[in-house]
Amino acid sequence: MHTGSRSTAARKEPKSATKMARHIKRQDSLFPEMATKLDKRLALRQDILDFPSQDIGSMGHIARLLAQFGLPHSNPGEGITSYKRENGDLTIRINSLVEDGGVPWGILPRLILAYVSSQAVLKKTKTIHLGTNLSTFLRDELGMAVTGGKNGTVTRMKEQAYRLFTSSITIIRKGKDTVGTTTGTRRMVGMMNIADTIDMWEPQTGKNPDEIWQSTIVLDDRFYQATVRAAVPIDWRIVNGIQNSPLALDLYFWLTYRMKTNDKKTPIRFFGENSIYEQLGCGYANTRSGRYAFKKKTLTQLEEIKFYWPSLHVHASDDGEYLNLFPSPTSVSSSS
Repeated sequence: MHTGSRSTAARKEPKSATKMARHIKRQDSLFPEMATKLDKRLALRQDILDFPSQDIGSMGHIARLLAQFGLPHSNPGEGITSYKRENGDLTIRINSLVEDGGVPWGILPRLILAYVSSQAVLKKTKTIHLGTNLSTFLRDELGMAVTGGKNGTVTRMKEQAYRLFTSSITIIRKGKDTVGTTTGTRRMVGMMNIADTIDMWEPQTGKNPDEIWQSTIVLDDRFYQATVRAAVPIDWRIVNGIQNSPLALDLYFWLTYRMKTNDKKTPIRFFGENSIYEQLGCGYANTRSGRYAFKKKTLTQLEEIKFYWPSLHVHASDDGEYLNLFPSPTSVSSSS
């Protein structure tokens, strides 16, 4: 149980959260009360084209490391406590640190990581407040619909936040190296937790127990330093537009990271070593049908991203083996 002073501190709304809430409120004001889904898509796209993200408070950040690989898209299974992605000489592993946790999966961990990264960069602090009202946090900070029940966003938010913040990241890089005149294999391993401490509280009884939620996260110092040193700017409007697909979010973060430095045509294999599949294809079986499904879904979600980011020049090669990345303006710009 919280002490009185900690409970009071947890109830304070951080200024950065208010800024994010203002952005979400502004975004909602774009849509007429009876707007159709298509009306909302068109209005959001026009707003992105008309107003640079830095000018209207929709710029956020994602840690560079997190833009280079994807979490599981769906539940990897009960009792699964470890998840691994390999890409060439790089292996990234997510491990649960507690018995009642598990591997984070789906849309929510991606949004939470983007929110936490954004707050760390904006406020230059390792202490991140997730608010005292879960419905308000989902609606005003993440721009999500608030739904109850076993599979609703309220329940999933509590579970996925706990899974995420009780996980560690291990990065293993293996490659050939020469010492003197002798060639051998060098392994470099880096390990860090996402959070140093977590303080999550909800009542056992009460009028609306699903809505009351006091949560404060203190990021692990290594994770925090890695985030603020090399954060990738993102546009929360694009994130909100594509947030119904974990793969679309992964592709957007990855492409935003790649376009920061991409100055020539760059072909990336769909499959094989150093491929899109190795980085973002978790949940798709490495079989003919699994690869076909992943490629088809990737191309579909790319069109969705390009709807909100029309200056993105990314196309499949004629033979279908590669995704060609052409120099493109970043999705985050300012009027200056």
